[in-house]
Amino acid sequence: QDALRRGGLALEKADLGENDPVLKTAMHYSAMVATGLSVGQAAEKLGIDESRVRHRLADRTLYGFKIRGTWILPVFQFEGDNVLPGLELVMPHVPVDLHPLGVLNWFTLPNPDLVVDEEEEPVIPREWLATGRDPKVVAALAEDL
Repeated sequence: QDALRRGGLALEKADLGENDPVLKTAMHYSAMVATGLSVGQAAEKLGIDESRVRHRLADRTLYGFKIRGTWILPVFQFEGDNVLPGLELVMPHVPVDLHPLGVLNWFTLPNPDLVVDEEEEPVIPREWLATGRDPKVVAALAEDL
């Protein structure tokens, strides 16, 4: 401990308040779970049977993760009462072991490799799909996650 302190490392617990990255992560994860849909809710939203939702989860054309054996389908992948256009082409390319927050952040934050015009700001993958742009572009980027 003395060597670490001499090197400038503070070993005392720091109260970071709202800036605590662990707290922020927990809050984002809790919000994603709280707003996520169950299989039944997703089926109702899409006007399909629950078995079809489970089939799409298995095929990875819809995204979900399990908590204590129950599927949670994050809402970022829905546009109104439909699945985000092109999602079925993108999701199979997203690594299965990517943490749910990693998936959420990747779909909802600007991607520097996703631009419409060189002078414009990077586009958010979700917005790229929602506006009907080519999902193959997003799928190719997903493979590099």
